[in-house]
Amino acid sequence: MCDQCNYTTTHKINLVVHIKTVHKERKMLKCELCDFTTKSHQYMWKHKKVTHSGPVVMHNCTETDCTFTCMFPSDLKRHHDKVHKGIRWACELCDFSAGYKGDLNRHIKIVHQDFKVDCDLCEYSTPKRYYLKEHMIKTHGIQLKKEATDEQL
Repeated sequence: MCDQCNYTTTHKINLVVHIKTVHKERKMLKCELCDFTTKSHQYMWKHKKVTHSGPVVMHNCTETDCTFTCMFPSDLKRHHDKVHKGIRWACELCDFSAGYKGDLNRHIKIVHQDFKVDCDLCEYSTPKRYYLKEHMIKTHGIQLKKEATDEQL
């Protein structure tokens, strides 16, 4: 059980990952070639590879009649595991399962940890940052600055 929130798990590694990703303040990394920022070394590496290292090599799924294509072999593996092998990520707290680990993490934050982002100008609250951005534009006429971070939902 996390000592900073109500997150619980039966696996110690899940708790370690939870604390590292949810509660530890990670410093922002800035690309030395442009204005891109992120807290994730992996996202920074992907950004540099896609944006600053020449022609992009595309990877295509080799399964019959599948048109999936992506830039990274790891994304192709995740696609293959989810779509063609049927591998699922199960929630330890309910019957939910997801094809991608990121979808499971988002589920846990929203459903079990009651994650919300609040509008600073009114009482509006939502579990998705994208909805907050739409709200700010439609309700308050304010365009939020786009931040490239790994924390977006």
